[in-house]
Amino acid sequence: MTGDYIRSLASAGFSHPSVRELTEARSLGVTADYIRGLRAYFGSAQMSLRDIAEYRSLGITSDYARAMASVGYPNLSMRDMEELKALGVDAAFVRNAAAHGFKNLTVKQLVDLKASGIL
Repeated sequence: MTGDYIRSLASAGFSHPSVRELTEARSLGVTADYIRGLRAYFGSAQMSLRDIAEYRSLGITSDYARAMASVGYPNLSMRDMEELKALGVDAAFVRNAAAHGFKNLTVKQLVDLKASGIL
């Protein structure tokens, strides 16, 4: 852990993280740019450094959020994204579901469809 890393997190709004938060964030590859990307997409949504580390571990990025928005899910909460991403639901899955006649599905329906292994 370097001072530069700690300063970069401070520049992204986390000026006094705990040692645990720092080590978790660093081990998962959380960077100031990653944090800024999430904030640029989600605005003022309250996110702790621990939340951000969890999103990073799942592969939730602003690009993922934009891709989901492009297939009809522009207002997903971070919780919804966690659930979808954890199961591997992405824009390609949504397009595949639509091609099979499954359109305008709720998050729960997408999760159930993915978990069932039908597609």
